[in-house]
Amino acid sequence: MISRFSHKALKVLGSLIRTARIDRTFSQAALAERLDVTRQTVIAIEKGDPKVSIGTVFECAYVLGIPLFSENDQQLSRWQTTLSEFSGLLPKKTRQKKQRMSDDF
Repeated sequence: MISRFSHKALKVLGSLIRTARIDRTFSQAALAERLDVTRQTVIAIEKGDPKVSIGTVFECAYVLGIPLFSENDQQLSRWQTTLSEFSGLLPKKTRQKKQRMSDDF
């Protein structure tokens, strides 16, 4: 069992990863292929699932350009806050509904 603090940190990191993935126009499948994992693993990472290997999560963050370690804690904290606020503006789903076409002439 993990602490509430660790669980919250995983959720924040998952949110940052999801935001960065969408910003860089990666699909979950494309990111999974790049990481050599399944799409379900990418979904688990984005949800902050503690069962995902930390190496896989770090590699995912690296591929998406998320700085995990910085000597400037204030800058890293500011970046995380900005992305967290930005992720709230993103739509829940990125797929658009198909429009029905009428072929009645």
